[in-house]
Amino acid sequence: AYVYYNNGFVCLGRNSEGGLSSCEELESPIWQHIINERSIDLIKVKYKKPEYEQFLWNVVGGNEQRFLSLCSVIGYMMHGHKEESNAKAIVLCDQKIPADGEPNGRTGKSLIGKALEKIKNIERVDGKNFDFKSTFTFQMVKLGTQIIDFNDVDANFDFERLFSVITDGMTVEYKNKTPFVVPFSESPKIMISSNYTIKGIGSSYKDRMFEIEFT
Repeated sequence: AYVYYNNGFVCLGRNSEGGLSSCEELESPIWQHIINERSIDLIKVKYKKPEYEQFLWNVVGGNEQRFLSLCSVIGYMMHGHKEESNAKAIVLCDQKIPADGEPNGRTGKSLIGKALEKIKNIERVDGKNFDFKSTFTFQMVKLGTQIIDFNDVDANFDFERLFSVITDGMTVEYKNKTPFVVPFSESPKIMISSNYTIKGIGSSYKDRMFEIEFT
């Protein structure tokens, strides 16, 4: 995966050195809207656990397998590659839901989206007030939107309405404009955070979501 800045780009990969390269080294042009409008300085220092890594370790309760899953989720959201046969909505939820149904929250779910927003083009959506019935459901999507972050959705969030968006192209309509379709390869990935569990039973739900529980 590549992340672009005003002063160059960084390659993220298992075998990459993580250094800053000049955009002149690119073999083909890139879209202006995928360039972060700031410069980056990379300083090599002796290894010290970054604060963000410690945060990720804390929110999964120090469970190594869940920590690695969360890291994979972040990598998936940062990467532009998509496969129709294995497309997922990332769902960040609380590990424990009280018996009375009252949400706990405050476990750090929203900070995942806020961190990704520093690198990717994200449209953050108020999950509690989002209305799938609106004619202009996805009017927040613009050229270059890479992630839609449904933040803090409620218990009645209609996940089924996202089925085709996750695995197919996305139809976007602005007011007084002709609707157009964003092809799957260019459509944004979906991330959802909630203090509740996402309702739904069956393989259609299971195949389209990947859940990470926060302690």
